Formats: sequence, structure tokens, C-alpha cells
Amino acid sequence: SILSAPFLFPRLFLRDMNLISKTPFTAVFPHKEFSTLAYLYTMNPPKHVKPLPNVNIMLCDIDCDREVPLTDNASGQDFMKAMKGWAAISNNIFVWDYGINFDNYVSPFPNFPILQKNIQLFKEHHATMHFSQIGGSKGGDFPEMRAYMVSKLMWNPYQNVDSLMRAFMDGYYGAASPYIYQYEKLLEGGLLASKQRLWIYDSPVTHKDGMLNANCRKRYNELFDQAEQAVSGDPILLKRVRLSRLPLQYAGLEIARAEGNHDLKEVKADLALFEERTREFNIPTLNERSNPPG
Repeated sequence: SILSAPFLFPRLFLRDMNLISKTPFTAVFPHKEFSTLAYLYTMNPPKHVKPLPNVNIMLCDIDCDREVPLTDNASGQDFMKAMKGWAAISNNIFVWDYGINFDNYVSPFPNFPILQKNIQLFKEHHATMHFSQIGGSKGGDFPEMRAYMVSKLMWNPYQNVDSLMRAFMDGYYGAASPYIYQYEKLLEGGLLASKQRLWIYDSPVTHKDGMLNANCRKRYNELFDQAEQAVSGDPILLKRVRLSRLPLQYAGLEIARAEGNHDLKEVKADLALFEERTREFNIPTLNERSNPPG
């Protein structure tokens, strides 16, 4: 087990952690470790202090954008600089990664293309532990598939990631799998083409001219219509497809609210369907502030 401590100024606090790690406590509990958070203003390592082997550095990439791997944008490159610095002085690094949209749980969040490369980077820079904070709230963007793929990649970061996605979708969605796979891949491509950032406090409105523009949403909904039709005779699979469609429905409603120029009858019908589905699936909240759908 690990004794956690709050984060302060890295140089001064790391010295304190080193001192604590050598107290009589460690003689009584020789296998315990002391862990300290390193993120935001404590993300970078100190220049003149090294953590002792039983001092664990919990390094967090909380302020990094998620549209491309950590090596490919400015926020990720800042994190990688810090990670390389810690890797140079410690072999005991715990990475706290994020794959969630805290402001809008029920919203498209196509970060799947970056999962493998980022996990490989963690492994190659002395991370021996990894916590991936991903959407566990019901009704989010593919939370089951994201948990499956991250777990598999933690065991082996070098396997074929597209095969992992297809294997999950085939098993979870059955005959609807090809349509949902197309949806996810179009969404991922739309994000990259838009050159818009993806971050953990995102809004679907931010992407209304990019991956969630009107033409894209029309195509996405056509694919979900086909997916629902493909499993219409199987109540379990149909519920899974409809549950996975909620982020797209939510995004459409948020964009309609922001733009204010949509057909009112159509918006009311979409809202009624969204409310019906969130009640059916007992969706508890739309965001980390516990705001309910209704």
C-alpha cells in the first residue's frame, strides 16, 4: 500500500518525502512506499533533489489535450519534458492519465487513437503503475469499450489496437458492430481534420463546425439507425446500441440550444426522446457536478 501526500513545491516537499521514507516507520513496514502527486505547477522535477527508491512520483497529465498523442501537441510536449525529467532520476513513477470529459460525460470523446501510443510512452519512461481515469458513469462515450481497451493495453501496449476495438464491438454489439465502428472512425477523422483540441472539460458546442457539424451528425445518425435496425430483434443488443447513441443525441441538443435556429418541433421531439432514453437507462448525471438529465 502507499501513503499519499499532498503536493506542494516539488524541491522542498520531495526532500521532506525522502526524510519521511527513512523514518522508523519504514523499518516496521519495509515494503511500504510514499507517494506524492506531481501535476500542474509541480509537474516538473526539481533540479537538485532525487526521490529515494521507495518514494513514488504520481505524475498527472491533467492539463494535456487529447486529440493527438502526448508527443504531438504543445501541452503534451510539456508533459513529456517533465516525464523525461522524472524518468532520469526515478524508476518509481505512477502515471495518472485521463480519458474522460468531466464537463459533459454524455458527449462524444474520440480519444481512442491516442491510447496505445500514450501507454507505450508511459512504459518507456519508467512508469511501473498506471491509473486511467475514464468515464465510468452510465451513458458516457463508449465507457465499456474504453475500459476494455485500456486494460488490454496495460497488459501489452504493443498489440494491434484496431483488432482490440473490433473484437470488443463484435462481442458487445453483434450485428450492429460494423455501423458503430464506422461511426467511431468517422468521428475520429472528423476531429483530426478539424484541428480542434479535445480536452477533459470539453463541450460538444466547441465541435459544431468540426467533427459534429450538421453533415457529420446526419451521417452519424444514419449509421446508428442502421445499427438499431441490425439488432432490432435482440432486446439486449438493441439497448446497448441505444445507450451508446446517447452522446450523439446529447451533442445534437446542446448544439441546437447554442445555435438557436433549429426547427422547434424537431428539437422538442429530440429532447423528448433523449429524456425517455435517459430515464429508461437510469442515467444518473451529465457531468461531474452531478447534474441529472431531467
